[in-house]
Amino acid sequence: MRSVHGALAAPLFQTSLVAAVIGFGVYFDDASARAQEPEKLAEAVQSALEHKAASPQVRGFAQWVLATHDNAGQPFIVVDKAQARVYAFGPLGQLRATAPVILGAARADDSVPPATPAGRFTKDSIQQPGAGGMAWSREGVQLLVHPLPAFVAAGDELQLLGSPGLEARRTSEGTIHVAAGFWREHIDPLRSAASIAYVLPEAQQVEAVATPATTPHARQRETHIAQSSTRRLS
Repeated sequence: MRSVHGALAAPLFQTSLVAAVIGFGVYFDDASARAQEPEKLAEAVQSALEHKAASPQVRGFAQWVLATHDNAGQPFIVVDKAQARVYAFGPLGQLRATAPVILGAARADDSVPPATPAGRFTKDSIQQPGAGGMAWSREGVQLLVHPLPAFVAAGDELQLLGSPGLEARRTSEGTIHVAAGFWREHIDPLRSAASIAYVLPEAQQVEAVATPATTPHARQRETHIAQSSTRRLS
């Protein structure tokens, strides 16, 4: 009986060893594939931004967000004040859309009207302006985004969104205005989820925004909130 068991044990051991090796191979291949996904995503985002003629500042900033995971798994927008445009990104950093915006009249980065404040803003869960607006905040400074009416009289702000002149799109008291269609598809859905708004400065260096602005504990909290509230937005 011992010889029979010995005869059976050798093939069984060899079979188990082969299965284990194959299993490890599949595991490491899968891990390698997952490790490559961020690189592929970063390349896709950069390609999409180039296709949309995004500025080098926007492309570099999006690359920084993806590399550092500063958005903590939350959808986010990037406002390029120098070009008067907004870019909407998904939770993984995928580019969803871009559109022109109307900004504050003053070329400054502080929170004094009529300037649009620059910085990293998280969703303001306490003070929201109602169904017709969206608010993010940082250190007591609030960033407001509002939709323009679907139909306005000739000469009003909706026409200014299509103006090739950047100065024509700098008429507000600091609030950001976007077209109604862009609002419905890419801003209004963020009202039910955690999100971040980045406003790139025009009087300061972009590095002033590309700096982690939260403690590790706060970042973990952002990640937890994002995981529980943005699944349907991915």
